[in-house]
Amino acid sequence: MIAPIGTTVRCNKSAAHIATPDFGDCVVKNWDGNMLEIEPGFSPDTSGSYSGSSTSDQTDAYETSRIKFYKDDLSYVEVGIYQVEEISGGLITKLSLDRTILNVGLSYFNCYSFGNGVESNRIRDDFNQPFISNGVKASSTLKEQYTKDLRASGLIYSSIYNSTTSLNEINQFIMADTVTKDLLPTYGSIQKLFARNDDLIALCQDKIVQIPADKDIIFNADGNPQLTASNKVLGQARPFVGEYGISNNPESFASESYRAYFTDKQRGAVLRLSMDGLTPISDAGMSTYFKDKLKEDAFKIVGSYDTYKKEYNLTIDDGNQQINEFNSSSNSVTISFKEDVRGWVSFKSFIPESGLSMGGNYYTFYNSHLYQHHLGNRSVFYGQNAICSMTAVINESPLSIKNFTTLNYDGDSGWQATIQTEKQSGTVSSFIEKEGKWFNYIKGEEDTIDTNAINFQGVGTCTTVNTL
Repeated sequence: MIAPIGTTVRCNKSAAHIATPDFGDCVVKNWDGNMLEIEPGFSPDTSGSYSGSSTSDQTDAYETSRIKFYKDDLSYVEVGIYQVEEISGGLITKLSLDRTILNVGLSYFNCYSFGNGVESNRIRDDFNQPFISNGVKASSTLKEQYTKDLRASGLIYSSIYNSTTSLNEINQFIMADTVTKDLLPTYGSIQKLFARNDDLIALCQDKIVQIPADKDIIFNADGNPQLTASNKVLGQARPFVGEYGISNNPESFASESYRAYFTDKQRGAVLRLSMDGLTPISDAGMSTYFKDKLKEDAFKIVGSYDTYKKEYNLTIDDGNQQINEFNSSSNSVTISFKEDVRGWVSFKSFIPESGLSMGGNYYTFYNSHLYQHHLGNRSVFYGQNAICSMTAVINESPLSIKNFTTLNYDGDSGWQATIQTEKQSGTVSSFIEKEGKWFNYIKGEEDTIDTNAINFQGVGTCTTVNTL
């Protein structure tokens, strides 16, 4: 970057440019790490006992020399020579350089030189023209030490950008124009900013704050808000109801339309921000689970939204996930929340590094590779087969033992199924299809059948048949 191919090279050794006396004759030809190849090259030093064809002799001769790389504006970067690597055609063509930059020359100058000893410090060398100078120097004295100011709970914005009039002032931060917006330090540091319609949502560690953008809200004496014209970019900050924040996990944030999802590890909650405000969706039958899981296993929390399935996928990674293995020596999980049922519908078998939806498709990253989901290969994630299971929750008469005789489902192919209850287990080795419905009887496994149970019928299994 400091010396691309074609850059002028000049050495401070007096005999280096016998073959290239004019500025610009010797240039950079190629780079290989810190090895520089120049064209046509430097002239060897043959004074004393130095040999013009020995790289070791020329290394000794050039070891205290320096070279400068000049740009078109005559600024330069100066480095030292470490070793002469190659002599070709009677010239030094390859050198190893020190990695330390010794000097940097600026493009500023304070006179024009005409090359004949005449110099002028005026533009066009006219009488009574402005002098060439470096301008006014701003100087001030401060009592306190000049250090970096970390504004963890504040915002600062630049001047405007208007593409219609080609006005670009986004690099201007004029403090006299009141370009800052400070939130209460008790909210914690701002972890993420999210633009929602005309509002800016600031997700702090311990609070979620709504800030109107490009308008200011002024309240009447009766408390009713009134919108008025204002030159303020950011309006009054209004926190959402609820003592929740995003802790230190902005990576758990995912948004879809006007909804946003994220976690508050500090309080063991998963939250949804929608038009009705802030709602802890972890309370949908999973409050205790998330309180324990976020406290014990949340080394990394990754949130993503699957627009194909319309689910918020939350991955809680404990940091022990093994490469190309699913949940091996790991308590990492991915769990999905669905708005249609207002609850957590499934555990997933993939533990992504990140995820996003784009163009109606859902993608995740694993081992720095991008994967697309829902392409037809069910239970195959990141090239690995995952074991799928379903747990049926039956709340009616929880103290009574149920009798299950058949299993049916809607699908396009036959499966094999294993059914496990707290009392017995059974299998369905194959399903029978009828008008798109698949069904069959559940056959109990022999070692789990209780012959004294009321659902046991028949005289047993015939093992021997005698014929006359």
